[in-house]
Amino acid sequence: MPVDRTRESWKPGMGWEKAIEDIEYVRALAAELGGPERIERQHRGGRYTIRERIDKMVDPGTFIEAGPMVGAAEYDEDGNLRDFVPGGYVMGLAEIDGRPVAIGGDDFTISGGSPHNVHKYPHDFTQPLAIQYGIPYVQLVEGVGHSSKADEKAGHMALPQGDLC
Repeated sequence: MPVDRTRESWKPGMGWEKAIEDIEYVRALAAELGGPERIERQHRGGRYTIRERIDKMVDPGTFIEAGPMVGAAEYDEDGNLRDFVPGGYVMGLAEIDGRPVAIGGDDFTISGGSPHNVHKYPHDFTQPLAIQYGIPYVQLVEGVGHSSKADEKAGHMALPQGDLC
């Protein structure tokens, strides 16, 4: 579903019911990944979306996504949400054959799995949890891993940050 540009967003002073409604609204936007057309293109190519791949791998009902509302949001001058692009990485905790795992993967429906404006980083959440709790980390890779748009915006080629070690 595209962002409803006529919808008023929660603001300080509004009731908590509106805040909860906004949380559910943004979660629904994020669940749409890159949108119906890009999801259909994935399917036409014989591929599943990242959420479909995770659902096929893990035990039913066990996936708990980390950061399901992470994304690049744009607001108008009145503080109303006008655009939202979900994070390009879906990650969380689940079970496979009854055993806990940390799992994540690129969302190819958003900028070919290499979004230039927002990304959830597995090394900030799922990998440390896997190490801390001694559980397997399952990494589903489909994205290209780099965004030339970010290089264009920065005016130079990006180099590894060194924080992935």
